[in-house]
Amino acid sequence: MGPGQLLFAEPDKFEAMVDEISKKLAGGAPLAQKMAKSLLYYGAQGDQRTGAFIETEAAASLSLTKDLNEGITSMFSRRAPNLKDSNPGIQPDNLINI
Repeated sequence: MGPGQLLFAEPDKFEAMVDEISKKLAGGAPLAQKMAKSLLYYGAQGDQRTGAFIETEAAASLSLTKDLNEGITSMFSRRAPNLKDSNPGIQPDNLINI
């Protein structure tokens, strides 16, 4: 499924495409998804420089998680990752208080 495919979806196949995309998103890394949601919310409230700073801090925080290590290991092992909130101390709201 490529970018823009929903723009050209046939009406009777739209629900199936939405379900497929939703399942892919739900299977991702929970901590990274929480961080992305927070970045979209807080990044839109400031200027571009502030958004870039917040994004850099988020990337640095996520680079220390067990989920990143699991994702890299599973990629090289050619298996599905077993992702979870492995570092509950790193939360999107903590990122804003820097």
